[in-house]
Amino acid sequence: MLHTTIKWTLFLAMCLSVPLLYLMIVIGGILTYAHIIVLTVTNPSLFAFNVIYLIVYGATLYFIASRLANRIARLKQHVMVAVMFGFFFLFLGIGSLPIYGVSHGTPNPTNAYKLLFSRGLR
Repeated sequence: MLHTTIKWTLFLAMCLSVPLLYLMIVIGGILTYAHIIVLTVTNPSLFAFNVIYLIVYGATLYFIASRLANRIARLKQHVMVAVMFGFFFLFLGIGSLPIYGVSHGTPNPTNAYKLLFSRGLR
């Protein structure tokens, strides 16, 4: 397996599931990188604020995925595939935990996938 394939697969899984702190002036919560992209695209007025989050979190997630891919690429072929899929499903499993949400006050937590495909962020 190529290092690049491992890196981008892990980066995609982390973008869809790793909980990231999201704060604005009055709203706060935990979102994934994909949620922040959706907020930026659907609300152009938030672009200037969200671009900072997208740059910092994107670089951080890319760095972590790159470091994990370096470690995984050193393993034997059959172990490499198992470890990569293990991390992939671990990250996607984190997304199924009901810890995500944004609100002004008490958040109503849900899982990442339900929040991403609902109208809650638009």
